[in-house]
Amino acid sequence: MSPFYLDIQLLNAQGQIIAAGKNRDLIGQSRAKSEFFQNAIDGNIDVSDLFEFEKTGTPIVAFSAPVFSHDRCSVKGVIVAYFNWQLISEYLSSVLIDSRSKILLLDSKGTLLCSSSHEKILQTSYAHLETWEKIKQGKSGHA
Repeated sequence: MSPFYLDIQLLNAQGQIIAAGKNRDLIGQSRAKSEFFQNAIDGNIDVSDLFEFEKTGTPIVAFSAPVFSHDRCSVKGVIVAYFNWQLISEYLSSVLIDSRSKILLLDSKGTLLCSSSHEKILQTSYAHLETWEKIKQGKSGHA
């Protein structure tokens, strides 16, 4: 399995894991309530928000797509690839910037997804900063 992905899974139409590339002990578990499954079972390709892989606590992003019947008339299941977000964190940590600066990746709510300074991802919010408001309005700014 590629170091970029923690697992690739096939889900049936009810959201149950029926095949897994690596974590076969998860076969039988349900992903039916997950947003990435719901979007894909409706026929859409989906990229999830960042979340923690329950087995390891590793931050991941799920890329999911519908699996259609041979005549493309119905969705038979969903295929999901779980991207290893730690690779993004490692890359940002290696970027050379001056000691007074840091690089932050935030989601649409201002929650930290990745940082060059190793802050707690998914637990730190920058939504309260004036700079965040400028960014949301499409303006530039710094903190």
